[in-house]
Amino acid sequence: MQRFIILLISLLFAKTSFSQNTLTYQSADSITYAQFVSKDYKALHHTTKLALKNGIDFYFLRMRMGISYYEKKNYETALPHFKKANAMNPADTIAQEYLYYSLLFTNRTEDAYDLANTFSEGLQQKIHFKIFNAKDLASTFQSVSISGGAGLNSNIDDNKNTVYPDTLYVENTLQGKSYLGNILLQNKITNRLGVYNNFSYFNVKSVGIIHSALNDTLKSYSNNSYQYNLGMSYRFKNQFLIGGTFGYYKEKSNYFSALVDVANFEVRYSDKAFEHNAYSSTLYSLYRFSKFEVGLSASVANLSDSIQYQGEATLAFYPLGNQNLYSVSSAAFLQNGSKQNFIFRQQIGGRVTKWLWAEAHASYGNHQNYLPSSGYIAYNTVEPILFTAGANLNFKIGKINIIPAYSMQQKESTYMQSNINQQTSVLTNNYINHLLTTTIKWNF
Repeated sequence: MQRFIILLISLLFAKTSFSQNTLTYQSADSITYAQFVSKDYKALHHTTKLALKNGIDFYFLRMRMGISYYEKKNYETALPHFKKANAMNPADTIAQEYLYYSLLFTNRTEDAYDLANTFSEGLQQKIHFKIFNAKDLASTFQSVSISGGAGLNSNIDDNKNTVYPDTLYVENTLQGKSYLGNILLQNKITNRLGVYNNFSYFNVKSVGIIHSALNDTLKSYSNNSYQYNLGMSYRFKNQFLIGGTFGYYKEKSNYFSALVDVANFEVRYSDKAFEHNAYSSTLYSLYRFSKFEVGLSASVANLSDSIQYQGEATLAFYPLGNQNLYSVSSAAFLQNGSKQNFIFRQQIGGRVTKWLWAEAHASYGNHQNYLPSSGYIAYNTVEPILFTAGANLNFKIGKINIIPAYSMQQKESTYMQSNINQQTSVLTNNYINHLLTTTIKWNF
């Protein structure tokens, strides 16, 4: 009843004020207070905009606006109002706390840390703020992630017994199942300077097939490859971020081939073993706007013993003004040896419940030797991936994240064939690879 009376009086006062085409400090204060108490946020936003237009601006006006957006989880729109309120009354702990969480919930963790570092000891204890000390090695760890998984397909089973009519000779190496493991360490050197160490292991099974007029021969392989990435990034106070990534790759694969001597009825088999030490370097930058983040990256590498030059543009969008829903779009141009490719990627994700997040993604284009994710991932597979689509879930249990993920990959294989007229051609075959992984992440 009391709220209703306050609102009624304020609205009558507002009507008189507006009819005279004037809005004073006192009327703006009383009207917005009544609208804030009754949670009539639409009217509150209208009155506040009118007040600001008339040069009326004060602490409680900004706090009411900020809280109205904060309660709707629109932290991006709330943020500038809390910044104004904090500047008007720097000693007020309520404005400080709202500003801190708005920065935190919009992923401006470095700014949130800088702000919390100025808080009183009591407020730091209230928000459970842990003072960062670079001299304490344990406190520099942000997270440790361990991943494992397998790539499954029926490529070998579907093609190893293929009959080749009117064919004198076929040379084909089929890529089969793969297994992978990964460890990622994230550290902070300072509040704004981060370091990343990433170690990866891959095992790929394959079968080489030689079909000739004399006989058919199969040979199995199991190859191990390794990858290490070192990255650093620095976030400036103006929301501009720069970073760089270095990658080392121990690549290994085999190709089964033969020479057929029809006159002497002999087939001489040989392995074309490929072992290569490859390197990559990526520079990238990001700039954060209110609900957008724009990124640019440039990479150079010598994966698969050819030279790559790559440029990529990325646009992230947070339509709700928080991290609960996001979209990330990217387009890359890749000069892979003598070939030029365009790759397009799209991710959409968001929060499903308090403890569950979900994400879907897809990418299109020839991915061979493509370096996405600021150079931390390399598509240096033996056979090119032409299309991917997948999804993952992120279960948050305390400080632990459990992330099961699935990705469907369309791969393209090639093989050599000679017909009875001794005409040789290179043919292609597409197949689907199913990549299943699980990641366990511990946040410190």
